[in-house]
Amino acid sequence: DMSVDIVDEDDNEDVDSNWNFDDFGNVVFEEDSSDYDELEYDSDEGTNLQLVAGDYTSRRSGGNLSEERKELPLWSLDEDESFLSDWTIEVSVDGESKKLYHVHKFTLATGPMKSEYFETLFKSGQFSESADSTSIVPLPEDVAAFFPDFLDYMYSQPSECDRLINRENRRSLQHLASYFLVPKLTEAIYNFIQEDMHDLEHLEEYVSEFGGAEDDESRKVLSIAARVCAE
Repeated sequence: DMSVDIVDEDDNEDVDSNWNFDDFGNVVFEEDSSDYDELEYDSDEGTNLQLVAGDYTSRRSGGNLSEERKELPLWSLDEDESFLSDWTIEVSVDGESKKLYHVHKFTLATGPMKSEYFETLFKSGQFSESADSTSIVPLPEDVAAFFPDFLDYMYSQPSECDRLINRENRRSLQHLASYFLVPKLTEAIYNFIQEDMHDLEHLEEYVSEFGGAEDDESRKVLSIAARVCAE
């Protein structure tokens, strides 16, 4: 059997007042949450809910893109294959250049999935990167490994983008969404976490990962966990 208890430190009431949800139950962040519930639960080893992967295949593995996406420019590791590329991102690990990604300023800095980092950079034109149209980005090795997934997200269509987030790349995409200031990706990651928590073994992993921290991100994840437990 499975039992779930939600215990609030102050008055034993649910803390949902700072959260907003759309018609599909997804989290929509408008302001930071200041409180979260402590969770106490016992999970049955036999509980196993599976998430079904979408049909989008990452460009990093040479998979298929939607027909509408094929009509638009794509990022590339090969400068000759990057149609109309006007910017380069050089990812470095431990001070050593690893890969060059040929990208498009318009894609990175506009639209609902835009990067506020690149938007500010391109609008200003006063940063040192503007001289050679190249951004040098130092990243931890585990995060750098998923930089292609980040670009896949930035270049994807709205109907495809959420399918790119999975348990393997979630932490790295969180890091990159924070680094490059991509609010839409951050929101999508929290929605993925909320859905993933319906497998209680995964919920335990999230509580273990974020339970000992006091930062805003941890508070948000623990608040999502409280809501999932209350369902």
